[in-house]
Amino acid sequence: MKTSFVCLANSFKEGGRCIAGIELSTSGLPIIQNGEPKWIRPVSNDGHGEVPTHLVSHINILDIVEIDIIDSIPDGFQAENVSFDPNSLRVIGRYSTDQLTNLCNANLQTLFGNRGGAVTPDNALNLNYSLAMIEPVQPQIVEKIYEGSNSPKLRLSFTFNNIRYELPITDPIFLNQYKTNKNILVDKNLLLSISLGVVHENWHSKLVAGIIIK
Repeated sequence: MKTSFVCLANSFKEGGRCIAGIELSTSGLPIIQNGEPKWIRPVSNDGHGEVPTHLVSHINILDIVEIDIIDSIPDGFQAENVSFDPNSLRVIGRYSTDQLTNLCNANLQTLFGNRGGAVTPDNALNLNYSLAMIEPVQPQIVEKIYEGSNSPKLRLSFTFNNIRYELPITDPIFLNQYKTNKNILVDKNLLLSISLGVVHENWHSKLVAGIIIK
């Protein structure tokens, strides 16, 4: 079934990329399901479902992408997963920046059920989504150097619904932009695609998978 979506995340994932977005109607409007925009995440049969980098590295956030969906294959809280024909993937347009607020989740109180930066596997069993689009306030870049690494890893600190979060950034385009302009977020408003990652060291981390600078 041919389906189009606006790409809101094309982020690093072990072995490839995690690409995801909100499904669009034939008239180009976000499809609303249970009061929220309907996310889809095309996945492969490899590893954790990562899509090969060479297949999607040319796709930018806000590109409108068309794929031929084979089946819906939810995996626990990753209810958005779909299998697709890799040969069908193509960019067919750009989403209007005038319509960005239509993409935000309207009913979230917290990110994935708690105030922290990760979710336990037991608590993840209670979730039925792994992707969200939010409009944060007071965003700031935090550079952290971890043991065994010579270069800092970038995290984003921000407030959402009066809760302060600090999450890893996995958006490759933004990471490259920051290298050349460390003031990229000064006096800027953002939209963020937040994803809940696969389990690592007994936690599902919350990740900033896509950054839109308004």
